[in-house]
Amino acid sequence: MMQNLKQLKSWVPNSSLEINNKNPLSDGSIACQIATLLNNNNRLSKYHDASSIINNPVHYFVELLGQNVIGCVGLKKEDKMDKIMHLSVVNSIRKLGIGKKLLNTVILNSSKDILYMRIRDDNVASIVLANKLGFKIIAYIPKQTYNIFTLCLFRRNNVRYKTY
Repeated sequence: MMQNLKQLKSWVPNSSLEINNKNPLSDGSIACQIATLLNNNNRLSKYHDASSIINNPVHYFVELLGQNVIGCVGLKKEDKMDKIMHLSVVNSIRKLGIGKKLLNTVILNSSKDILYMRIRDDNVASIVLANKLGFKIIAYIPKQTYNIFTLCLFRRNNVRYKTY
């Protein structure tokens, strides 16, 4: 049913992901689909378009069904730890393990001992999934209209943290 995860390499000019030999899917098309998915599902304060995805320092991984992006997640490489961003799956096909597959892929593609992500406190499904994969809540950030948890995955036993 679903094809293997593909990494969007929009930072490589004129690259494309070969879905099949007849119809390669361009970075622009994938970036547009990622932007639509994020704008429709993630309640972000920033509106995304294909250009903002392509020019973003975040490395996106996508799950494809045919030529449609049905899920995505971003990995932002930082100095001391990596940030997982923008996990999103098409609403009509949630609860099939796509989010878990995406998160596992991004974890495997990070070489850092610590990975972190921020999740709104009303996004219970993402918080539960992150906990199942070993992430721990380390901070609670109150906002005016919503609150955010910061969750970390510590891949070394000697990293000290306090959970809340």
